[in-house]
Amino acid sequence: MNRGIATLKDQLANDALAMKRIEIAVVTFGPVNIDSGFQTPDFWHPPTLSTTGDIPMGAAIEQGIDLLRERKQRYKDNGVIRPAILPP
Repeated sequence: MNRGIATLKDQLANDALAMKRIEIAVVTFGPVNIDSGFQTPDFWHPPTLSTTGDIPMGAAIEQGIDLLRERKQRYKDNGVIRPAILPP
């Protein structure tokens, strides 16, 4: 997983268009934690992932969905995207 997340960073760094259009947030679990809020790839530093205790994946997925909803609402509130683009 750590190699994969590092590869993601490297691949994004080699794609100028992706660097302008993508934002990354990382939610970890065991326990559920927002490791990093949304940021562009040039400012994002991949975390070193490890396991500890329980692995509540469902709770982490729900946290990630909530984080995404908040981000979409922020874009909507600031006129960055039109409401018609947002799925319900």
